[in-house]
Amino acid sequence: VSVTAPLDMVVVTSGSALETQPNPDGTQTVYCVGGPMRDFSLVMSREFQLANTTAYSTTVNSYYLPPDASSGQAVLQHAAAALRAYSDAFGPYPFAEFDVVEAPLGNRGMEYPGLILIGTDLYRKRADAREFMVVHEVGHQWWYSLVGSDAVNHPWLDEGLAEYSVYVYNLMVHRQTAADGLV
Repeated sequence: VSVTAPLDMVVVTSGSALETQPNPDGTQTVYCVGGPMRDFSLVMSREFQLANTTAYSTTVNSYYLPPDASSGQAVLQHAAAALRAYSDAFGPYPFAEFDVVEAPLGNRGMEYPGLILIGTDLYRKRADAREFMVVHEVGHQWWYSLVGSDAVNHPWLDEGLAEYSVYVYNLMVHRQTAADGLV
């Protein structure tokens, strides 16, 4: 996919950006690749800040708005921990990059292959629910994305497995008491 956008726009997509080329008209063209993926998502903002780390061989990126730097770092750590836990439990994460993006979703999240959206309220007002939502949405990288299901007509299947994945994460990262607390 190639995306042409204003030069000052931060472009975040499913997959990885291979090259960003400035254009004479003051725009940029971002060339992205990913696959195999069921969907493609694109999020842009002039304000995004970036923090990153790795989870095994995957680069994990956290894109957040300027007032939310500490939450952006927390989201990054939760996402990386979940990618490691789920890779150990369910099989390796196959993509080179994984993006977590702050978005105007209230206190909700949304999954796409290689990219999840986490609502701004979880960065600013609902820190108590942030880890759960991030870890749940990362679970969808296996349940709906890698192991396909019809998330529109039969959401119970991938939602149920994503919830189970949070249990597995709690068991692996926080131990039995946290896992039991989820149940």
